[in-house]
Amino acid sequence: MESSASIPEMICGGIFLIVLILPAFLLSRLTKVEHDDFYDQWVKDGRPNGMPFWFDFKEPFSLSFRSYPWIMGTWWLFKTPEWVKGHQSATKLLSYYRLVSYVIYLGLFVVCLLIFLSSP
Repeated sequence: MESSASIPEMICGGIFLIVLILPAFLLSRLTKVEHDDFYDQWVKDGRPNGMPFWFDFKEPFSLSFRSYPWIMGTWWLFKTPEWVKGHQSATKLLSYYRLVSYVIYLGLFVVCLLIFLSSP
């Protein structure tokens, strides 16, 4: 019995999954750097955890709006926090996170544009 998905569709699906997981992984690593090296700032930022890749189990676990990492991650797409400046690992992670996120957003925009232009 043959699979309903072709090889190119499976490859595209695999790439799509990687592209969706990569920003979450990078943001998780960035939040861990903030926690480990800039704890006071991490607390001020609402104690964001690195869902789904990292949690600080020593802290009382509470999920609030501000603890969700994408809230801070969205700000970090446009504004570099002071604690990142001068920290080599954080600077690299933030650059990679921005690059991957911008590529994803651009790709979504292009897909939406193609759908809009192809409709009668």
